[in-house]
Amino acid sequence: RHTRLVSDWSSTCALPISQNLNWNVWDTGYKAPTIYQWNAAIQREIFPNLALTIAYVGSSSNYLLDSYNWNGSYIGPPATERQRRKIPTWNNISFYSPFGQSNYHGLDLQLERRYASGLYFSAAYTWSHSIDNIPEQFGPGGGGLMDFTNIDLNRGNSNFDVRHRFIASTAYELPIGKGKRWMNRGGILNAILGGWELSNLLAMQTGNYFTVTVPNAVNRLGATGIGNWWPDRIRDPRLSERTSNRWFDTSAFASPITPQGVWYLGNAGRAILNEDGLFNLDMGLKKSFPIGESRRIQVRWETFNLTNTPTLGTPTTNIESPDFGTVRATTSIPRQMQFALRFEF
Repeated sequence: RHTRLVSDWSSTCALPISQNLNWNVWDTGYKAPTIYQWNAAIQREIFPNLALTIAYVGSSSNYLLDSYNWNGSYIGPPATERQRRKIPTWNNISFYSPFGQSNYHGLDLQLERRYASGLYFSAAYTWSHSIDNIPEQFGPGGGGLMDFTNIDLNRGNSNFDVRHRFIASTAYELPIGKGKRWMNRGGILNAILGGWELSNLLAMQTGNYFTVTVPNAVNRLGATGIGNWWPDRIRDPRLSERTSNRWFDTSAFASPITPQGVWYLGNAGRAILNEDGLFNLDMGLKKSFPIGESRRIQVRWETFNLTNTPTLGTPTTNIESPDFGTVRATTSIPRQMQFALRFEF
């Protein structure tokens, strides 16, 4: 149907067709994207002011828009690449069609203490898995279909998949000063030491997924219809101890070429390895000094990434790069502190 769609359009187009042009065309049977979501949750108060919530969340998305080079040639002799195109006189024909599909399943656990006696905290853990057959439309990790004749081959972990995530936050009014456990009196000491509130936010999660690739599909496979080209995977490339100089076992991958020198499509798969995870701790300290009945000055101290823990970026994924399997950049910000004075009236 796709072949007839573009061929009929090219033969009936009233405008003169020049050679070596690129075109964008859309599927005439375009279906609107559909998203189904469902969830179930149980909540129980296990102690006074302390509640536990267990929830399952799921979703399914269908008819997601993506594209591939409809006019791209498939595997064959590089010398005949242009002749093997459906329309040899044209270059790329980007065919937009809703062939994308994704699903998500997640287990959420949350423990929350409601604010009481000067203390609030919340801790939440999520185990989730997102699978799709196209990359996120406006996100990183694209590259297109490896084999547009077998779209299901592209099915794998979503590039944005985060398998484990833990978030904890706390707000604690220090028990010092008038009306508190310690130093329960007024005066200048209460004005200086009383009424301080300490807060923090801790975030930990595993990294997003990426795809190992082989370069130069046009000259080696004789194909212009190939997106991300995968190598062969000969064993598990994951390491128990990862460093920026060796993020995964590079020897677990091999170039997809026969002893006779014929290149082919590898079996490694899409998005099989993940990047560095996140560890971030933010803390804050604040106190308000009343001025009369309706005014006050608030003093705040905040620090971000208190432990100054770096988050490494995406490793080099090109199997033929001298930096293959190494990480040369970070995505996190270094430790930052700020002080603020706020007047409220």
